[in-house]
Amino acid sequence: MFKEVENRANLLGEGLSRRGIVVVLFDLDDTLLDTNKVFRDQRDKFVDALDRKFSNLTKEDIGRSLTNANNAAYYTHSVSPTRWDEVAKSMSEELALPFEGISAELPILRQIYKTAPELHEGALETLQVFLATGVQMGLVTHASQEWTQIKLEAHNLFPFFDEIVVVDENIFKGPEHWLEAINRFNVLPEQVMSMGDNLGGDIRATAELGVKHRIYLPGKWSIYSDGEIPEGTIVVEEGIKKVVDSLL
Repeated sequence: MFKEVENRANLLGEGLSRRGIVVVLFDLDDTLLDTNKVFRDQRDKFVDALDRKFSNLTKEDIGRSLTNANNAAYYTHSVSPTRWDEVAKSMSEELALPFEGISAELPILRQIYKTAPELHEGALETLQVFLATGVQMGLVTHASQEWTQIKLEAHNLFPFFDEIVVVDENIFKGPEHWLEAINRFNVLPEQVMSMGDNLGGDIRATAELGVKHRIYLPGKWSIYSDGEIPEGTIVVEEGIKKVVDSLL
């Protein structure tokens, strides 16, 4: 195991050196962690609860309304948990259901922010290989400080990162947050590699700064895949487990 990490680290280190990369910046949710699954699991429980309560509707109707309301709320509330009240209001209006009946089940969705998502397959091994190259590593994540702490502690990820930038959940992740991380390392954007699953908040944001080495890991959030992929971006459809291979 250790010999394999060492061998891959040597090859990856050569690849990073050829590209002039001295800092690698990671996104966290749905890049390293399967956060989408936590949302899906709690969504299903929420839909089940409403289905039991309101027998005049199908699960499909409830699920579709939830998805539409949640996607719409993202554009006004970003990733803040405060959006769930707006989601309940929208669902109440669309489905002609009492707001109180829907909002009474919102603790199911708020449980999301007390849960540590599982690591994506290959995430830990990938971090170990990058760490073994000696490259500096940073994290730029979009969530509350409390939930970020839960996630990192659950998987003992703090030791991997030299710097961690936590973007306020009430605003949108953008170039300024990635620039904050870059400045903490006192390097130039062209010396940085970024990777994430959000085309706007991760990939285009860093491209705008002049980060030439970017890895896009398409995920399951449709709202994160809107728009163009900047030219030169490495797209790794298989996810984090294949990132190292894409660079060798």
